[in-house]
Amino acid sequence: MASATETNALPALFDRVDRLADAAASSRDLLKAVEQIRDFPEPIVLSRSDPNSKKLAWCLCIVGILVWPLLIPGIYLMRRRGANHFIHPDVVKALSQKIIRKAALLSAGVGDASASGIFTLAVMMNEFAHYRRGNYSRELKNTLLGVYNGAVHDLPYAFHHLHYVDMETYEVSVSDGKGGSRRETRTRYVGYDRYSLVFDFPWTAEVAVRGDKHRAMDREHLYKTTTREFNSAFTLTGATEMACATFATPVTVLKLLQIAKELKDVSFEFSSQSRLCVSFNNDDVVGIATSAVSLAEPVAFHAGLMQGATMPRLRPVLELLHQFAELHDDSFNLPKKRTQDMEQ
Repeated sequence: MASATETNALPALFDRVDRLADAAASSRDLLKAVEQIRDFPEPIVLSRSDPNSKKLAWCLCIVGILVWPLLIPGIYLMRRRGANHFIHPDVVKALSQKIIRKAALLSAGVGDASASGIFTLAVMMNEFAHYRRGNYSRELKNTLLGVYNGAVHDLPYAFHHLHYVDMETYEVSVSDGKGGSRRETRTRYVGYDRYSLVFDFPWTAEVAVRGDKHRAMDREHLYKTTTREFNSAFTLTGATEMACATFATPVTVLKLLQIAKELKDVSFEFSSQSRLCVSFNNDDVVGIATSAVSLAEPVAFHAGLMQGATMPRLRPVLELLHQFAELHDDSFNLPKKRTQDMEQ
């Protein structure tokens, strides 16, 4: 057991492991950081306040001056203060989630660029109507960067979690205090979350395939395909009717319908800068699967982390988008990977 004069060492330990998690460049780095908590020689006590009862100890000592039998337990509590190692449960939860997320990012080969969210949002708003959602406020809660290594294309991509708020006014009927009623206008703020993947798409520009109600992304010309299911699921618009007709080939229409079965309310926005924003409502595309739960049980947490932390939905979604890109590739604009393969 720790000595009576030992101070609570857990906050400093968790702070050190937090910094190590930030600096981790591999799964092994993360495991080594967690091992510092796993190998801590004392039990970890979760407490929102000092479990050694500092206030109670002082109270007993003061009252014990007058009622001497209370002085003995007061002195005992005063002497044993700091003997237990305790940590606030919110600190444990936050660090556990941070390590799990970092492990999943490392496993997926994805980098976190969320710190530049304000600047990124300004750039995205200038290029895509999707990021101009929200008449009251908007922010990027999460930005991840990676490269999908497909069979044909290497697709650098960015994943964005957009949170936006709409201010809405509505009328209610209220009592006028005279036995009647009157109409009163009130305001409410409704928050929404939407997710997107952005990557280069040099084969199509200034076309929008809208699968939700965000009409701001619509282009000048509306185009109807010969597929009723597609016309029911999407609104296809473009800068010109020819751009829409060239884009909406039968195989493209079928692939978009296939993607719509995997992503809720999915929309495709092709910018004038030859990039594609695919937006959707699924909150699980970068969801994490792991058996690691909490550093409150450090042995079990370490064992779970050794088994891995993954993003099981991300790769299948990226593969669908890779297949979609293949449909629009042509011999005049070969991606680097295919060119290298042909030269070998």
